[in-house]
Amino acid sequence: MLSHLFLLDFGKVHLDSPPPYYDDEQMMSNAFAEWRERFGEDWSAVANLLRVLKSEYGIYYVDPRPSDIDPGRADDNNDWMKDIHSEREEDDS
Repeated sequence: MLSHLFLLDFGKVHLDSPPPYYDDEQMMSNAFAEWRERFGEDWSAVANLLRVLKSEYGIYYVDPRPSDIDPGRADDNNDWMKDIHSEREEDDS
């Protein structure tokens, strides 16, 4: 189960139009195979994110890496998120 999906880096994106090599079927097939391997069991969530970025926002995210996309699995150590939420609650009071 995913609780959150965090995108941490937008350094290698193309906006509103795909990169020139995006129509190269072999290159993209190889890229998707590599990405599937990188993300393992999280690939379906990441693939869905990539589809939404492209179809809804015109963002072509061309170098997804686990260090840049956190699928927010329940077994992740999200202590830093608790700290952020605690700080916000303190600011609101």
